[in-house]
Amino acid sequence: MLDCILLKEVIDVHRYNRLHEVEYNKLVEIKAFEDEIIGSKLLSMGIYPGHFIKKIRSDLFNKTILVQCDNLTVALRCKEASAIVVT
Repeated sequence: MLDCILLKEVIDVHRYNRLHEVEYNKLVEIKAFEDEIIGSKLLSMGIYPGHFIKKIRSDLFNKTILVQCDNLTVALRCKEASAIVVT
């Protein structure tokens, strides 16, 4: 079973969706990051667990996804978006 550690709390990531699976313009809460390297990159960009995020649009081939977190709008690769665990 794959678990993800968030703020000393272990959560079962199979209970939650990934950001790339969420519908467009639906506001969801970030629970954790599955990948440590991608997680540190997202943290440095200002995307934190506990914040709310929504998927705005994606490119024609779904390789990049435009997301909005607080007042920050960022384009993420699909691999990065799939590492974000949301409710």
